Amino acid sequence: MGIDGRGKIKVKSIKKWIILQYTIVIFITIFIFELLFFIGIRQHYYGNISQVLQDKALFSSNFYSKYLNYSSIEYKAKYIIENTSDEYAEIQVIDLDGNIIQTSTGFFSDIKVDTMDFTNALLGKITSWRGERINTGESVIAVSAPLKDGDDIKGVIRYVTSIEEVNKVVNKLIIQLLVLGCIILIVVLSLSMLLARSIINPINQLKKVSAKMATGDFSARVRNIKDNEIGELANTLNYMAEEIVKSNNVKNDFISSISHEIRTPLTSIKGWIETMLLGELDNKEEIKEELSIISSETNRLTDLVEELLDFSRFQSGRMEIQLEKVDLGTLITDVIKQFLPRIKSKDITLEYTIDDEITYIVGDYNRLKQVLINILDNGIKFTHSGGKIQVTTELIDNYIVVCVKDNGIGVDKEKLNKLTDKFYKGDARYPGSGLGLAISDEIIKLHNGKMVIDSQKGLGTKVCIFLKNPLLTDK
Repeated sequence: MGIDGRGKIKVKSIKKWIILQYTIVIFITIFIFELLFFIGIRQHYYGNISQVLQDKALFSSNFYSKYLNYSSIEYKAKYIIENTSDEYAEIQVIDLDGNIIQTSTGFFSDIKVDTMDFTNALLGKITSWRGERINTGESVIAVSAPLKDGDDIKGVIRYVTSIEEVNKVVNKLIIQLLVLGCIILIVVLSLSMLLARSIINPINQLKKVSAKMATGDFSARVRNIKDNEIGELANTLNYMAEEIVKSNNVKNDFISSISHEIRTPLTSIKGWIETMLLGELDNKEEIKEELSIISSETNRLTDLVEELLDFSRFQSGRMEIQLEKVDLGTLITDVIKQFLPRIKSKDITLEYTIDDEITYIVGDYNRLKQVLINILDNGIKFTHSGGKIQVTTELIDNYIVVCVKDNGIGVDKEKLNKLTDKFYKGDARYPGSGLGLAISDEIIKLHNGKMVIDSQKGLGTKVCIFLKNPLLTDK
């Protein structure tokens, strides 16, 4: 598989590769099986003939060596030919020089016998030989056995049979096997092409969809892919597209939201500066009030920038916490004091109860303060005038739990798991970057704790942070 200059998959090369691999494997398999068949067929036909001739040669050798052991080789030869017959094989009696003394066919040849079976018989062995007659070119199998007088070899008895018909049968079977092998190879090639197509078509579909995605069309989806590895790849690609679409939507919402968040204080700052420039600069009280508003809006911008910086640190893994003993009561009191003017202006009732058994926690004071500020800010923001907010602390198992509960507008159940997503805003009508709870959740995780949010639409929201109890940790 290759990639061309435009980044496209060369599907044809994959198809050829699959077909080639299957062809090689099947060809080797067929070759091995056919080789084994060839060996088996030849062993079956030629081996059986050789074995039969060896049995006959051994019997004749033993018999005539035993009962004609004192006779001359010429007498033995004549006796053997007159008293032995075989309709399938020619019987020859040969002297030690390779001359045929007697033969059952009556046809003699001046050519001396020097084949392997004969030379082995002179050494006392009985072996077979397959070859061609020198004078006729006929294919034969010959088996020779020694004729002895005691321990002395006086001559050789040789059985020779034609295998021309057997060769025809064997060759016919070999041709049939070769044809069958070719048919199997053609069938396998056809099946491998179908298999390659079944693999290539989904890959081709993946290529087309990924090409559309590369141009920015993330609505494209891979369809009708089987449940296999390619199917998993297709599902991953579809999931990636869905996540990119979600990310783009979040990004667009974030850009829109953050633009609004930045524009609002900038507009306010610009407006008050222009008012100051056009107004009387002698009225110190009026100037002081206007500068106070400008300072407040500047703080809003600073807080927004800090949130973005914190988000950047979390994304890059550069956020660190400095653990120390933190007085929980002091921490909560400081945060509440910071919001008292705003709470009073909205006519919200604030109650807080700190468990007397909890003296301190282990954590980063500034980061934990940032978490409580984010949570309390949301509570005030989404609680109507005349509402109520409760801040409580308690010990639950081995955790110190700090909860902020309000009776504000609440959140739908299906949106709860999204509240800590980056840039997510439950209600776009309210100001905010959508990073507060996401950053708070990350800070609590850095403390090896957890943040749990429970809410009901129209009834309010409860946010609890769980931190390890330092007393139990010390133990």
